[in-house]
Amino acid sequence: MAEGREKRCPLHPLLSVTEGPVWVQLDHLFPNVPLERRKPSTGTLNVQGDVPGELRKWERATDGRWLGVVDYAISYTDERSDHYELPGQLVPAWAIRPRNDSTA
Repeated sequence: MAEGREKRCPLHPLLSVTEGPVWVQLDHLFPNVPLERRKPSTGTLNVQGDVPGELRKWERATDGRWLGVVDYAISYTDERSDHYELPGQLVPAWAIRPRNDSTA
């Protein structure tokens, strides 16, 4: 890739952002597996829905997939004020969508 050229994810026109505010779709990252036995409890991580994140850059995997390097946080189910901070996480492009700052 030529120096100074930005990496852009070509999967979808909306994903052609190189950095900035995004939504991380936790349901895509942590799908509901029907055969998995789970017992809901309080004080656990809420891995459902969308959370705001900050896309830092795109990276390409050896199999051709695009991965966003994203900073985001996951809240707890007991409504505590702190969050589980996840800086610089690799997130597949299909679990990222653009976000306007005014909708965060």
